[in-house]
Amino acid sequence: MHKRDFVRTGYAVLYFITSIINFSIGLNNPEILRSLSEYALIPHMGNILSVLPAWVLQAGLFLFSGYQVMLLLLLLSKGIFVQLGMLGGILFHLAILPFGWFNLPNILFMAPLLFLVDREYDTSIPGILISKLKSGKRKLTLKS
Repeated sequence: MHKRDFVRTGYAVLYFITSIINFSIGLNNPEILRSLSEYALIPHMGNILSVLPAWVLQAGLFLFSGYQVMLLLLLLSKGIFVQLGMLGGILFHLAILPFGWFNLPNILFMAPLLFLVDREYDTSIPGILISKLKSGKRKLTLKS
């Protein structure tokens, strides 16, 4: 398994975890997004967030969570789909920057995606894992 496959698997896990967090916030407390209005970097964005109805915030969190699931599925696949997932990841990290200065570390999260987006991805992550399992079984039967 190449380093780039570990990186894309790491991003898939990151998007999986954050999608669960966003989904649970959407279910339990979507109004928490209103607190972002204090930290928004774009003028008047805070005002817009503070007046949106709770159902809009909830729908936004559910859509955001769905987008993250889509990204993780793309990253686990192969070929151009991985590249689309990486481009989507870059877009994701750019899109959350305006919500506050605490999102500035997302610039660092974009760097590996920018570096790896033009690589070839011939195998999916599940395909890599299955081939590793099969080769491990062959080694065990050859030793027996």
